Amino acid sequence: MVLEKRNLHPGDLDELAAVHKSIIGALKDKQQYANTTRSEFEEILCGQGMAMGTFDKGKLVGFCIFLFPGDSGENLGIDIGLAEDELDSVVHMEAGAVLSEYRGMALVADMANELLERIKAGARYRYVLSTVHPLNIPSLRIQFKFGLKIVALKEKYGGLMRYILMHDLHEKVQTVYCRQRSIECRDFETQISLLSQGFKGIGFALEQGKEHIIFAK
Repeated sequence: MVLEKRNLHPGDLDELAAVHKSIIGALKDKQQYANTTRSEFEEILCGQGMAMGTFDKGKLVGFCIFLFPGDSGENLGIDIGLAEDELDSVVHMEAGAVLSEYRGMALVADMANELLERIKAGARYRYVLSTVHPLNIPSLRIQFKFGLKIVALKEKYGGLMRYILMHDLHEKVQTVYCRQRSIECRDFETQISLLSQGFKGIGFALEQGKEHIIFAK
């Protein structure tokens, strides 16, 4: 199987929307994936973000999208308390998914890595932010891989619980943590309490056969 990846442009809108609809339709728990509208895709493809797709013999099979939210009220920097003059330096890791038969090939991670390298090289953006369903373990693994850390857990998108993750691209020195706690993924109350105390979610631990989030400060 020879797959190719390239930037997506406005001419890919119909195929992108169709693939997205197919992926959403196949999910058992549709709350795990925030739905992106056709108009939102169009805005991104027309310059409000960056988009890359993976193709199999010319057919789109997966995509990864970053959004430049600017001064929009949807800017996740507002949720985590960034100063108003910092909001323009925020980029959202907005969406990434592949058709079911192409899972397990790290396609989203590969596309995300290439887009992130471009963002770093451009030096315009400082904060990479994203939202992830607390039980979407595969997506969380990708976020942690790229250095994002959980900084909030709250209701978004009409009452759905979401982690908000952040990576500061200006952070050059690796953080040394003095305290760590491992919390079961479904224990939202304890996680919210730790986040309010300045802890950040930094990775996974497997305890007694269950996935736990490692919180540290």
